[in-house]
Amino acid sequence: MAALLARLNGGEDPRLAAFARSFARRVRLDHHEDAGIDRLAAQVVGLFRLVEERRGELGVRVLNPTQERDGYTTQGTVIEANTDDAPFLIDSVSEELRRHGLDVRLVLHPVMGIERDQSGAVVSVGPARGALHRESVMHFEVERRLPEEMLPELEADVARVLRDVRLCVREFHAMADRVQRMIEFAEVATARYDKQEVAETVAFLHWLTADNYVFLGYREYAFPGEGDDQMVQVVPGSGLGILSDENASNFSQPKKLSELRPGLRERTLDGPLVVVSKTNRESTVHRRVKMDYVGVKRVDGDGRVVGELRLLGLFTSKAYSEPARDIPLVRRKLEHIMESEDLFPGSHDYKAVVSIFESFPKDELFAAGEEDLRSTVMALLGLEEKRHVQLFVRPDLQGRSVSATVALPRDRVSTELRVRLQSLLEERFNGESVDYHLSFGETDPARFHFTVLVPEGQIPDVSYAELEREVLAAARTWDDALSDALVLRYGEVQGHALARRY
Repeated sequence: MAALLARLNGGEDPRLAAFARSFARRVRLDHHEDAGIDRLAAQVVGLFRLVEERRGELGVRVLNPTQERDGYTTQGTVIEANTDDAPFLIDSVSEELRRHGLDVRLVLHPVMGIERDQSGAVVSVGPARGALHRESVMHFEVERRLPEEMLPELEADVARVLRDVRLCVREFHAMADRVQRMIEFAEVATARYDKQEVAETVAFLHWLTADNYVFLGYREYAFPGEGDDQMVQVVPGSGLGILSDENASNFSQPKKLSELRPGLRERTLDGPLVVVSKTNRESTVHRRVKMDYVGVKRVDGDGRVVGELRLLGLFTSKAYSEPARDIPLVRRKLEHIMESEDLFPGSHDYKAVVSIFESFPKDELFAAGEEDLRSTVMALLGLEEKRHVQLFVRPDLQGRSVSATVALPRDRVSTELRVRLQSLLEERFNGESVDYHLSFGETDPARFHFTVLVPEGQIPDVSYAELEREVLAAARTWDDALSDALVLRYGEVQGHALARRY
């Protein structure tokens, strides 16, 4: 540390000396030769200058360091940022860098107690513990140097991500409070929905607030008017988080519901009290994945749907790890299957259905309707111990995706087959991307769960029977072809016997 402070003339500026001490806690100084100490000192000076010169909510700079200008060089481009300390900063910036095709090779992230005057100038720097005001100082190095002309774009994108993080963190409590408002409107929706659905919706909304959901945005919509003249519009002043810019909404100005595409219009005015699905928009905060949408209908005393209260966010790892049978809304779908199929605890089929149900991706369990889910689960139950390949397809209610489940013998599962199926589904549904999840039960079949993300409202008309034939063809092996040839030559009984012997 003494060598580092000597390079900085740290005694001349106690703020810089304190800054260097905090920064050096994240670096193994004993691994640095003299040249390394010089390089570290130059980095500290550059970062301190960024912190010192910041006057707004955040400071960001992206550079390709040179010895002449910056006092050090690096293998790759450097990204530096400074803002008030908050959750998700490092995750969000790292995900943005990956979106640009950049692999991060070094991250330094000291948090410091920094005091500023009214103009924003740094008055003092100290330890983060016990500080009244903490700031995050971030230094990223990526594995390659970007061309100079690309640096401003990356800098703007990182700044945009950090602004989104700050917006979500600052309004977190306000968004959590709005969940209580959603609960209040759900509780009075009994003019249209039965008490059990209302109770499950309320329980689900409470469940969200128990560390099961990261709140990113909130907004309300009203549906004034009647019949062909009924409109949809944003409720002014209702937006929070990433939905606070109401001018960015397609419904910032009133629009007739009759002008919406049929599927969206029906979902808006009909369907369950609460809708849970994936958006087509990726989160810029925490994880770069499609966001989770939760919409609760607002119902008047006559049972008419007159609005919607909408949340955008991300289910947490805690939510994904919970047993499905314990999650409100989802558990109701399992109960529906048991009651409809007259299954009772302790029976083989009851336990098998629970196992199949629990193996589904949580996103599919949230989004699928009760009857769609029952049909798929019971068909999978019928495939137990059978070496068949079968396809199940479910379009998303909002027209944003298609869910496809491929059940097959577990010995057919391979990366090569998964890639073939992904490509097939992406091509047939004109998908933008395909996510997948692989499930294994205690017995056959194994299951690939695919989610094909499509441009909103643009799910093509695909023959599911023809698609299943293509899936079967993709899953066929040389053994299948041999078995068919033997059956054709020697008949079914002798052909299958010879195939098994082989």
